[in-house]
Order: sequence, then C-alpha cells, then structure tokens
Amino acid sequence: NLQISQSGRLILDSLSKNSMNGTSPQISGSGECINRGTLTINVHAPTTATISSVLSNTGTVRIVFGNVIFSGTSTTSGSLTVDSSAEAVFQSSTHTFTSTATIDVRGIFKQNS
Repeated sequence: NLQISQSGRLILDSLSKNSMNGTSPQISGSGECINRGTLTINVHAPTTATISSVLSNTGTVRIVFGNVIFSGTSTTSGSLTVDSSAEAVFQSSTHTFTSTATIDVRGIFKQNS
C-alpha cells in the first residue's frame, strides 16, 4: 500500500510500466498520483483495490481482474481499460473524462454517489 502525503506527488513516468497486484492494494492520502505511463491493476478476489488520492491519468490505466474503487477526484485524458473480469467503480468525488480520453469497457463501469 502506498500513502501520499498532502503536498506529495507520485509520478509514474511515461516510459514506466507499473502494477497494483495482490490483496487489497491501495494508493491513498491527500497527495496526487500522476500516471503518465502504464498502470496495470490485478486484484485477487474477493478483495478490492482502492485509489483514494487525487489521480491524474494522461497515460494508460488497465484493470485486468478484480474490483477497483476510485474515490478520490480524478481526471483522465489518457486511456482507461476495464477487462471482462474487472469492475471499475467511481464514487463520491468528481471524475472527469476529457475529450481526448479513451475508455474501453468489457467488464463493469459504474458511478456511485
């Protein structure tokens, strides 16, 4: 699990390939996660991955397997892929998909209030 402090930033570079795997992985805190590369998420059932920090995605986020909850404010101008065995849940905060965003959903994509 990764905790980002209030003024902190985690920058995933455009050439980087990163992953969140295992049981209940988290990116949390009041800082910002900036994804310019590739972030692949593969969560072991029956647990859920959580991204509750601010997420700025100009790269690629791919959810391969499992449930992922996005509960922090997010902006996607890159791509988001939800594979057939995956679920993306956007809740509570503001989630923006810009005109340049590419969204490919084969699984479940939902907004909860």
